[in-house]
Amino acid sequence: SLDLRKLVSPEQQQAFIQDILKHDLIRSAKAKSLGVILYLADEFSLAGLGLEHSDPETLPDLKEQILFDPKDVLEDKTVSVETHAWRLFPYRGGNANGEFATAVAVSSRLHVLLESIRDYGNENNFPIRTCALSAPLCAVASLPWCASANPQGTIAIFNYAKFTILAFFNSTCDLMMLRQVSHAQGASLPRNLGPSVLSAAASFELENPEIYIFPMTGVNVEGEVLSLQTAMKHSTMMVVEAADILSSRGVTVAIPLEVMTTTHAFDPDVYPLAGNATFEEFKEHAWPFQDFLTLSQEEFSSHPSAKAMLLLRLSRALKVTAALILVGVIVYTGLDVSKKIVSEAWHFKKEISQGQLADLQQKVNEYQRWDKLLIDRSKGWVCMELLSEFVPQDGSIKLSNVNHQVVAAQGGITKTWTISGLTNESRYQQLDQDYNTMEPKAMKEIFRKVAKSTGNSAYSPDLAGRNLHVKFSSKPGSRRRTEQNGELSLAFTLSITQSYSGQDPIALTGIQ
Repeated sequence: SLDLRKLVSPEQQQAFIQDILKHDLIRSAKAKSLGVILYLADEFSLAGLGLEHSDPETLPDLKEQILFDPKDVLEDKTVSVETHAWRLFPYRGGNANGEFATAVAVSSRLHVLLESIRDYGNENNFPIRTCALSAPLCAVASLPWCASANPQGTIAIFNYAKFTILAFFNSTCDLMMLRQVSHAQGASLPRNLGPSVLSAAASFELENPEIYIFPMTGVNVEGEVLSLQTAMKHSTMMVVEAADILSSRGVTVAIPLEVMTTTHAFDPDVYPLAGNATFEEFKEHAWPFQDFLTLSQEEFSSHPSAKAMLLLRLSRALKVTAALILVGVIVYTGLDVSKKIVSEAWHFKKEISQGQLADLQQKVNEYQRWDKLLIDRSKGWVCMELLSEFVPQDGSIKLSNVNHQVVAAQGGITKTWTISGLTNESRYQQLDQDYNTMEPKAMKEIFRKVAKSTGNSAYSPDLAGRNLHVKFSSKPGSRRRTEQNGELSLAFTLSITQSYSGQDPIALTGIQ
C-alpha cells in the first residue's frame, strides 16, 4: 500500500524503498534494479489544441512538441507549465472537421517524490527507474475487456474520487471525445450526470448508446445509474466491476483495473474490440501509457544512454582484443628477430663476397647475351598470335609457309600476310565460306581478338581509314595419306592485306 502523506520527508521515502527491497518476492528474485510506476488518479484535466493545429497528420510532431513547449500547442496560452505536465491523447473517431486530439494534464507535485526515489537508487548503486501514468487514460484503454462495438455508439463512464471521466465512442467504438466532470466538494459521484450525458450524446448523434459504468474506487453507483436511466430510457446500461474482469483473466490478486490493462495483452480473437483502429493505435503507439513525470534535463544528461552503455561494454571487449593483438605482435616480432639471427645474411662473411659478385656478373652477362639473340624474335609474337587464332586446335589445318611484308607508301602503310598450308575437305569448305567473300567478317573478328589479347591497337580493323582484304585460293593437293599429313589433302593459299591511311595513328610521317 502507498500513503503519500507518509512520504513527505526524504527519510520516509528511503524507508519506503527499503521496505520494498526487503519484500520476499524481491529478495527471492535477487533483483538488481527496481521499477516504480505511479497511477495518478487524484487529478485529471483536459485542454483543447490551438486553432492553428488542425491537421491530424501533425499529431506525431505535436506529441513531441508538447513535452518542451506546451503553450505553443494549447489554445489557452496562460496554462502553467511549471505546476502541470501535459501530454496529447488522440481521437481516432473524431469528425473530419472536429477535434482529432486533446491535451491531458496532471499535477507535477509528485515529481519531487520520484526524483528522491531515483536519487536513493543512485546513491546505493541500485538502479531505480520511475514512471507516472494517468490512471483514467489506462482505464479508457481497458474497454475491450468487457465491451464490443455497438451500431448506436458506446459511452464509458469512469468514476474516480474527485472526478468522473466520460468517453464517447462511435458505432465502430472508435474514440470521439473525452470529458471530465468534477465532483462537488466531498461528493463521491457527480450530480445530475444523466442530463449531461444525454446532451453530450445528442451532440455526437448517439441516439441510444450502450453505457458502461466503471466504479473505479468501489463506491455505490446506484444513484448515478438511476440518473442515467431517467435521462436515457432506451439505452442499455451495465455496471462493470473490476473484480469480475480480473477473475475472467485468472488474476487472483486484487489489483486495480488500470494495472491489469498495462500488464496484460489483449487477444483480438477473444476481445474483438482490441483490433479496431483506436485500441490498435493505443497498443502500437502506447498513447494511454505515456510517462507524465519524466526525468529532468539535468538527470537525463547525467545518466548514460543505452547506446553509451553498449559502447562501454564494447570498449571492454576492444581492450581485451587490443591486449591480445599486442601480445601477438610481440611474439611475431620475437620470432622474426630469431629467424633473422639464424639466417645466412646474419652470418655473412666479407671474404666470400668477391666470389659471389663474380658469379652474379657471369649470370647477368649470360642473360644479356640471350636477350640480344631473342630480341628480334620477340617482336614477331603478335604475328604468331594472329596465326594461333587462325589455325584451329583440332589439327584440321597445317601451315607450310607464312610470309609477312610491310610496305610504306604515300604516308600510309600496307601489311600483307601470305599463308599457305594443307587442310581437309570439311575445313576447306569452311575456309572458302569465311574468306572467299567481299566482306571478310571472319578475318576481322580474328584481328579484333588479336588486338584485344595482345593490347596492340595496330590490329584493330574498326578504326576509320583502315581496310582489310582477304583472298582465298586453293588447288588439289596429294590425295595420299601419309603419317605426317593424315587426311589433309587440299592445299590452300590465303592472302591478307591490311592498309592504313596517312592519318592513322601508326602511319609513318614525313614520307611523300
